[in-house]
Amino acid sequence: MGETELAYIESWRGDRLNADAGRLLGDEILETFDLRPGLSRITARTLVVVGEHDLIAGPVCGADILAGISGAEVVTLPAGHFVFIECPDAFRDAALGFLEKVPSDQT
Repeated sequence: MGETELAYIESWRGDRLNADAGRLLGDEILETFDLRPGLSRITARTLVVVGEHDLIAGPVCGADILAGISGAEVVTLPAGHFVFIECPDAFRDAALGFLEKVPSDQT
């Protein structure tokens, strides 16, 4: 990470954690929060961007999303969970490259 990324992360240092919110997230929300069954309803062109070192929603989760959305594309970047912070140039290039492509059915 560069200075910009470290400064962004450092800006969180003064934030106070809410133990109740953390407990709710870990005990109730993460156990049951699963949007995969609804992925097939997405009909828009979709780019899935994952960090290869992301332990929260990395390549395995990206593969699940890719399998659930017809025609989706995936890009895996050398990053953790904060891909847009850790690899801003590669993230931008992936997003712009995806947006610049014109689907064959729209030409």
